[in-house]
Amino acid sequence: MFGDLHEADSSLDHCALFSGALSTCTEPEVELIAVIPPPPPEIRRQAATGNAAAQFALAEYRLGDEDTTVMLRWLRASACQGYPLAQVSLGVLYEVGDGVPQDAFMAYAW
Repeated sequence: MFGDLHEADSSLDHCALFSGALSTCTEPEVELIAVIPPPPPEIRRQAATGNAAAQFALAEYRLGDEDTTVMLRWLRASACQGYPLAQVSLGVLYEVGDGVPQDAFMAYAW
């Protein structure tokens, strides 16, 4: 059984397949831009009316922004309502100083 498989497989040129795969490694990489669709209007409406989960969703959407002001506003609003994911996220941001001043006390508090 395995002998037949090996014989059938021997017709493949493994070196050509391997070198073909390697040739793609030398080609310049195309910059890929992540396309994240904006949150639906319903999420924005819910966040504006105080829904902690929606506020956290908007904070996550803004996570990669250069200016972290909007992201932090939504994250704090959600965390202050006791939303656990927002609280932990805010604590981690304070622990590492990402978008906020590094502050061990605030990290522990959240």
